[in-house]
Amino acid sequence: MAKYLVVSTVVTDEVWTADRQYTGAYLGGAGLYAYCGLRLWTDDAAIISGVGEDFFSLHGSWLRENRVCTDGLSIRDPHTPCTVIQYRPDGERTETPRYGKEHYRRMEASPSDMIPFFEDARGVYIFQKIPENYWEIILAEKENNRFSLAWELHANIAAPAHLAQVRKIAEACDILSLNQTEALSLLGFGNLTEAAERLSTWQVPLIYLRAGARGGMILEKGRIIKVPPVSGVHAADPTGAGNSSTAAVLYGFCEGYTPRQCGVMGSISAAKCIAQMGPPPLSGIDRNQLHLLLAQMSES
Repeated sequence: MAKYLVVSTVVTDEVWTADRQYTGAYLGGAGLYAYCGLRLWTDDAAIISGVGEDFFSLHGSWLRENRVCTDGLSIRDPHTPCTVIQYRPDGERTETPRYGKEHYRRMEASPSDMIPFFEDARGVYIFQKIPENYWEIILAEKENNRFSLAWELHANIAAPAHLAQVRKIAEACDILSLNQTEALSLLGFGNLTEAAERLSTWQVPLIYLRAGARGGMILEKGRIIKVPPVSGVHAADPTGAGNSSTAAVLYGFCEGYTPRQCGVMGSISAAKCIAQMGPPPLSGIDRNQLHLLLAQMSES
């Protein structure tokens, strides 16, 4: 069983630019990008998700080339989910499941899918909304198995109506990750500095507030720690930046890095994942170079 687990969907992404140019179909999904963010730092990682019967014919060569652990993948339908991603000029995007929302939901891992993997886990990343009877089971398993849990907030629940529920769940996790748009929407006002100050009062060991090309912030014990982006990176495709960076922050947290180092690891993983269309190559990773960059950025 893997030490680090990613619980989210694996899909085919059909990506369209803001000027409505089709760039192609790529292996993707929040789970795949979070896995990539982890794999830059450790090989001991696995994804838990449903896939279609066509998954390995579509993406098997990439999985084999990059030595992806597939133990947590289960076949649930003839078709692997396909998401049509349409970027807008403001940098935001819409995501439309080609086979419908119900098909997509069938691919999501249930608590019973995850429990067999929890015993050996040190860190678990989950990208999810607030399904009925879901978080009660996950948080009980966290207590029993003593793994660290990172929750990346789903944009669909980033609204004041969900604020009390989000805070209750987040304060039972180790890491809450959300981007600036989600933070402002969740809290109901439009000033990022005030949002960071408000979130820093929550009783969460670490909150990762992502700010895209500007890097982000780590909120820890009432402190607001600015996190720089990696300089000189051309964003060929920003898909998956938040997922990959959150998973890297989880790795840093579990391995005892400082809060700032955790944030920098997130920036590095995001930079690697957006530098090309589709996921980054994971074979031949030079982790010495990654740690050198981590040291340089952490000191600046």
